[in-house]
Amino acid sequence: MRLRRGLIMLAVAAGTLHPGAAGAEAAPVAGATTMTNDAWTSTSLRQPTVSNWNGGWHLPVGLDERTGEVNRSFVRLDLRRFRDTGADITKATLRLNRDGACEGREAGFEFWQTSKINARTTWDREPEWVTRLGGYGGAWSCPPPGYDGYDSFHFDVTASLREALGRGDTRVSFGVRSVDEADPLGRFLLSTGVQVQVSYTTPPPAQLPDVPGSPASDRLEPAAWTQISRDHPDTPNEGGGAHPTVGRDPVTGDRTRVYFRYEMPDLRDNRVLGARLTLRSRSSCLDYERGFEVWETGRLTAETTWNDKARWIRELGGTPSLPHCSPAGPITFDVTGAVLEALTAGRREITIGLRSRDERDTHGHYVFEPSPELTLLHNLPPGIPSELSVGSRRKAQVPCVTGDERPYLPDSSAIVYATVRDPAGGPVSIRWQWETLAGERLAETVSGPYGGGGQDVREFSDARVVDGGVYRWRVRGEDPWDGGEWSPWCEYGVDRTPPATPVVFSAVYPPSPQEGGGPGVAGEFTFSSGGDPDVTGFRYSIDQSVWTTVPARADGTASGTITPDSAGRRTLIVFSVDRAGNPSSVPALYSFTVKG
Repeated sequence: MRLRRGLIMLAVAAGTLHPGAAGAEAAPVAGATTMTNDAWTSTSLRQPTVSNWNGGWHLPVGLDERTGEVNRSFVRLDLRRFRDTGADITKATLRLNRDGACEGREAGFEFWQTSKINARTTWDREPEWVTRLGGYGGAWSCPPPGYDGYDSFHFDVTASLREALGRGDTRVSFGVRSVDEADPLGRFLLSTGVQVQVSYTTPPPAQLPDVPGSPASDRLEPAAWTQISRDHPDTPNEGGGAHPTVGRDPVTGDRTRVYFRYEMPDLRDNRVLGARLTLRSRSSCLDYERGFEVWETGRLTAETTWNDKARWIRELGGTPSLPHCSPAGPITFDVTGAVLEALTAGRREITIGLRSRDERDTHGHYVFEPSPELTLLHNLPPGIPSELSVGSRRKAQVPCVTGDERPYLPDSSAIVYATVRDPAGGPVSIRWQWETLAGERLAETVSGPYGGGGQDVREFSDARVVDGGVYRWRVRGEDPWDGGEWSPWCEYGVDRTPPATPVVFSAVYPPSPQEGGGPGVAGEFTFSSGGDPDVTGFRYSIDQSVWTTVPARADGTASGTITPDSAGRRTLIVFSVDRAGNPSSVPALYSFTVKG
């Protein structure tokens, strides 16, 4: 039997999945089918106790002037195809077809809904004529009024079918009789085959919850399967048959069920996001469907039989009964809850059983392709962030550190870098946090998502960031389901105050107008912070040609060696540099004269 294209789901336990915003509510599914009567009969005035159940070649109506016979006819519709489907009939049109030639002029006939007919219906045991649904009154010439090219008569039976279904009736009966049973022109021969065109809607199929992104997945085939048979109740059949089959076989009448056992991999720290069973049908639909059920069952063994079944624990989903043949295609069920419970209990296997919703009805017979897949969707959280660094617009990036090694920035705005990777290759957002060293939260922002992760950069500024303050930041990756571990805290300070102007001294090249040294004579120059503890180095240049940077010693001094290449006056420019890279506001200008 062909299966409905679509997705049937079991509601997932709270917290299992995190679907996105719900879309518009699914609309009912429109359908249409053509029904035929499952029984017919006619009654005879001249033989009032004789039943003509499902007999004869015609449905006779009215007076036969040659024999004096008067007949009435009845048909019955079987509504069981609509049972348990939730269908709402929106339109039903019944068509009676003429089975004899039109003979010039004709009297009319009436069409009624009647009480139930059966094999005992006769003229003397006639059903009640309940509601007149229409007719063709008076007399007319051929062709009949409303002629549609098929010489047939149409009647609206929508209300009759809706009311019968509302009462839970599985059958509804209709009768035809002549307007004037004494008029030989009221004689009709109608076809025993009645057609009813039915339009209806059925509830929309439930949808699988969305699993966003690209989680990792494992596609599992059954480790073992078996088919049990009611006709062979004590015969084990593990792995038996080419195609798993459930329900009542329309040829043999045998009833079967199947079990599939799946062995699940060790997912360790992975989080299971979903588990989906996918079935593919093989057989053709028998006009309408009774549906089948998907269950979690007890463990399948080599001894499982009809008389020694695996326990049917709980229903996980299934297809509904349908009043029509559904489109072909795979169908997927959500079995996440059952898989999660198994894994939580430490079990690495699960058995899933299939059976027909109505094992007495051949419309519940299904044949499937072998090896239905159990797909596990799982996820590892993003990795721990790496390549952490901080800098500013005026200071190069430095690696993440804390304590006395923390960097100081010459700006109020910090530029931070981090790299976050996702082992599953899914979308990753990056969450940043900034605090004071005392733990006061300054900001929290999220960037992304980025496919598979990568490097991200953020610039942070805040009015609460002040000169001389010390701050910290950290970062972590987040995918749609899990947050990764936080990075360690990284610290930085802010220092926007320039250091003091340095002091310069040289014994070889004293300040002008004194002369010293000479061309090619190296002279050492000593730079002093002048007592400013923030000074960490000095930058100097002769005539602003080439700049050289030297670090300060513990006593706040540093030395540089200069070798003039010609005699004459020179000017040495020297800046103090603090821990943040700020130069002194005013440089030291040291003029000296190279002896000729």
